[in-house]
Amino acid sequence: MVVANAAHRERTEALSKLPARTLDPKVGTHAVKMVRDLRAGTVRFFWAMVTSPFQDYAKAHEWIRAAREGDNFIVVSDCHPTVSAEVADRLVPGLPPPRHRQRRGRGAHVGFALPEADHGRGCEE
Repeated sequence: MVVANAAHRERTEALSKLPARTLDPKVGTHAVKMVRDLRAGTVRFFWAMVTSPFQDYAKAHEWIRAAREGDNFIVVSDCHPTVSAEVADRLVPGLPPPRHRQRRGRGAHVGFALPEADHGRGCEE
């Protein structure tokens, strides 16, 4: 799906049961600019999904400081603990790939939220 394509937005809105014209046709910014804007205070809500910007990006210590000291709210979705998860105000466990869930058995679908999850393995298995 391409956000700039009106037909794609309409289909996504219908599938998601969103009111018409909810999705903005304007393409967003790139990830590094978002963390820069977080540091500048122009972004106050930040949701990282399976990217761990506070661990993986260059100058991560600057982004961590911006996340902790700024007037913002950080949400992180990931399938295993990361530095970004430690920075988050709210942690939403991500889902490992379906083949990973089936092989690991009960509890694997909620990632690291359950005590019996194997923290030593990543999503990529």
